[in-house]
Amino acid sequence: ALGDINSYKNLSEFLNNQNWINSFLIKKNAFKPLEVFIESKEPKYIWQEKFYLDEHLSKFLYFEEHPDLLHLYTPIELVAEWLKVEKQVYELVKVFNLKIHSVTYTKAEGWYFITRNNLRINMGSVLSNKIFEKLSLALKYIFEKNLTPSIIDLRYRDGASLNYGK
Repeated sequence: ALGDINSYKNLSEFLNNQNWINSFLIKKNAFKPLEVFIESKEPKYIWQEKFYLDEHLSKFLYFEEHPDLLHLYTPIELVAEWLKVEKQVYELVKVFNLKIHSVTYTKAEGWYFITRNNLRINMGSVLSNKIFEKLSLALKYIFEKNLTPSIIDLRYRDGASLNYGK
């Protein structure tokens, strides 16, 4: 594609159309080759296994270079909901030496998290302080009792359910 670019204007237009570029500078010096400086966007999340999202939730193509980033499987309009509670979730699971690998929202199941060690945490349809309190108590319980469930389900009104099936 760059071979087709034969002018400063075309190069500038081409770079402007690249969704992975945050900013660029083209230096044109007399008697020297053209210099191009590019600052690429910094991915923060992998969204739907197709795109990266940066801190401003700007989308750009996912090329699998950063597989350890948090994977988001939510409608784009619900990413803001995750942003509101992200810090709280990270602080909560960090106490128990857990790391969130992915965050998913479906209409049928609501929110659920998968940790790096494959623990699934079903949160329900609303990410509230009450749900985080239940999660904290459930994690405290399983770590005190040295339990290893595969699923913690917090969608019950009166508590949590632990599943050891997987």
